[in-house]
Formats: sequence, structure tokens, C-alpha cells
Amino acid sequence: MTQQSFWKRSGDRWLLMFFILLSLIFMKLDSTSSIQSLKLWVLDRVTPLTGSPKQTLHFFQSGQENQTLITQLAQRDLDFALCREIRHENERLRTLLDLRSRSENILLPAEITSWGTRVLPGSVHLNVGSDKGCRRNLALIAHGGAAGRLVATGRSSSVGQLLNDPTSRISGMVQRSRVLGIVHWLHGDVFSLKGVPVNSDVTVGDTVVTSGYSDIYPKGLPIGQIQKITSDESGLFLNVQLRPAVDFSRLETVFVVIDTL
Repeated sequence: MTQQSFWKRSGDRWLLMFFILLSLIFMKLDSTSSIQSLKLWVLDRVTPLTGSPKQTLHFFQSGQENQTLITQLAQRDLDFALCREIRHENERLRTLLDLRSRSENILLPAEITSWGTRVLPGSVHLNVGSDKGCRRNLALIAHGGAAGRLVATGRSSSVGQLLNDPTSRISGMVQRSRVLGIVHWLHGDVFSLKGVPVNSDVTVGDTVVTSGYSDIYPKGLPIGQIQKITSDESGLFLNVQLRPAVDFSRLETVFVVIDTL
């Protein structure tokens, strides 16, 4: 390659880079008649270096088209996320309405507005109060079964203690064998059925329900399912672990049992 040929090819490269930079500037400018004329002038000069006019014109337009496509994709992602949330909300409401229609009690739907207090870490604030018939020690139920009880009420709001509060206790019964015990929270999604004698008829997979031996909970509400059984240190009682019937980590709405049979 001669020195003259080398400098000619290098000059073409620099010229091409100049026109590419100029084209990027055009993308940011309005499409006025003056700008369009200038674009055509650049096309006439850059065509010998890059190819056909149609290919070069495509280069000018591709950046704007890509930006438009990116914007459209972002909008579709947002629309899809909103539709998915609406679908989950509709499914949740259908489940709650089905629970309400199958109950023989008067059930008041209540939305959870906030979680926890220093005294009751497993508590929730509800958007219903005494003006809707709420009073202390009314049961709370949710999709799945028993959820807790009301511990305080105001005119238009209430505080509920959930079963996963460390101080909560509820009388439970093995639905199949009618063995009784006291259910309380251990950790995470693990509950315990205490006071079960070592020779009791209990099996992994058994369902534990409310016993009905209280003025709070109607009889037969699911509390949880037995997951593990071992003997305690004394050898007199069983350690019975349950998985709760209610998913407390996803709880958004509960029902206040205003009237029981």
C-alpha cells in the first residue's frame, strides 16, 4: 500500500466518523425543513463511504425508532404489572366472598391498615369499629380458618391479635380423634399443640380445629395441620407441631365474626 493510498483511506475513515457524529446530532433536533435539507446534503456526501442512500437514511432513523420501541416496551411492562396485580386482587376477593357466603355467621369484612404494636407484635389495625358492631373478643377469620380475635375497638377502627402473636393462645382439637390441646405460635409458620398426652391418637396430617370451648371462636374452624410429632423431655406429653391454616405473611383482609351460633 502506497503512502498516498494510506492517507486517502485514513481520511475517508475520519470523514465517515464526522458524518456519523453529525447524524447523531440530527436525531436530537426537530424535523424542520432546514434540518431535512441539511440531512439530504449529508446523505449526498456520505453515500460513497457507507453505501446506498436507503441504507444511510435507515441509519439516521434507527436511533429514533429504537427509542420509541424501548418506550413502548416499558409502557407494556407497566400495564402488564398492573393487570397482574388486579387479577390477584380479584382472586383474593372472590375467595373471601365465597367464604362469607358459606358461613352461617354474620361476618364483617375488615381491611388491615397497619401491623404490630410494641405490646402486641402479632397484632393488626383494622378499618372497622364499634359503629359496625365490633367489640372486644370477637373472633377473626380469614381464608383458611381462624386468624385471631379483637382486643380493642374504637368507633371506626379496631386492634386484632393474630394467632401468631407470642402471647396468643387458642383451644384446639384434632378433628379426627377429638384430642384436645392448646395452640400457640412457636416461630415463623410453625405452631404447637400443647398438653397432648403421649398415648394420644394423633397422626401427621391430622387437621386441628377450634374446639368450641370458649366464648370467642366458633367450633370447627381450621387452625392448622400436624407436621411433626415427638415426645417431650418428661415423656408424658407430645410435642405436636402444626402448619397454620392461614398464611399470615400474605394476610390483607379478615372477617370479624359479629354473631355466632
